[in-house]
Amino acid sequence: MNSRWFALLSLASLLPASGLVAQEAIQPGARVRVTAAGVLRPVTGTIFSVDSASITLRDAEGRAGQVIRFESVQMMEVARGSRSHAGTGALIGTLVGGAFGVYLLIGLSDPGTTARTRDVALFIAVTSAAGAALGGIVGLAIRSPRWEETSVPRVSLMPQPGGFVLSMSLKL
Repeated sequence: MNSRWFALLSLASLLPASGLVAQEAIQPGARVRVTAAGVLRPVTGTIFSVDSASITLRDAEGRAGQVIRFESVQMMEVARGSRSHAGTGALIGTLVGGAFGVYLLIGLSDPGTTARTRDVALFIAVTSAAGAALGGIVGLAIRSPRWEETSVPRVSLMPQPGGFVLSMSLKL
C-alpha cells in the first residue's frame, strides 16, 4: 500500500506546473476558443465536461455537445472577461470628424474668399474632437471577449473510482 502512494506521489511530482494551471483554467463552465487539427475555423463554446483525454462543449440547449480530444488541439484560449473598443472608436471618429470638417470647409466656402489658416485648422480640430468623442462613446458600447491562450493538458492525473488515471500525450 505504501509503495503505491510513493509511486503515485513520484509520478505527480513529474507533472509540469503549467499543465496543472491549464487544468484549472479549463474547468466546466469556462468559455473557450479551440483550434484543432482538421477543423477550418476555431470552435468557440462553453465547457460542459473535462476528462483526461478530451473536453466536451455545451450545445445550444446546454447539454453535452461537441467532443474535442486534447491530442488534436493546436491552440486553446480561455475568455477572461471582455474589453471595449473605445480607443479604436475614438481613432476612427477622429479621422471621420476631420474628413467631415474638410468636406464642410470645401463645400461651404465661397470661391472668391480665402480663410485664415488658423480658422481652418481650428474648425478641423473641433470637428475631429467631436468625432473622437462620438466614436469613443460608440466604441465603449461595443464589447468583445478578451482571449488568453492557455496550455493544453498533455499530462493529467484524474481521480477515478478505485484510484487514479494517469494520462499522457506527446506531440512530436
